[in-house]
Amino acid sequence: MVNQRAIVLLGDFSDNRRVIDPVARQFEWRIESVPDLGRMIEVCRCSSVKAVFVNTRDERFHVKQVRLAAAWYRVPLVACMGFRDTLPDRELEACYHSLRLPIHPGEFRQCLGFLSQAERSHPAASPLRPNIVRDLAPTAAFPLHAHR
Repeated sequence: MVNQRAIVLLGDFSDNRRVIDPVARQFEWRIESVPDLGRMIEVCRCSSVKAVFVNTRDERFHVKQVRLAAAWYRVPLVACMGFRDTLPDRELEACYHSLRLPIHPGEFRQCLGFLSQAERSHPAASPLRPNIVRDLAPTAAFPLHAHR
């Protein structure tokens, strides 16, 4: 399984698999459905992950945590949300792309096409460019300076 190309589905995508599976097969990408952030990290470490699709409705994790973990492995993050769902602009702007649930086959194919084209155009670079320094800015709870 090492270095096998995959896309990760984080959260519940069971209602969308009839759309996702055939399109991913067209791109010859394996689908890895994971229930939590720990398993996502494990898959990113052991596979050549092309993107993480996160169901933003899932309350078992926070999108900011997922975004930082995906950034660590230089994996693009695609936020999948319902039509009435919203994400703060700061979280949404760090995502590579966003899709509405239920996922439409044409939109999913287009998203995978964008990811594939980015990989071909810049094979050594990830299309994700989050501002990790901004996200890890010092706070009262986690100051960057040493305690005196």
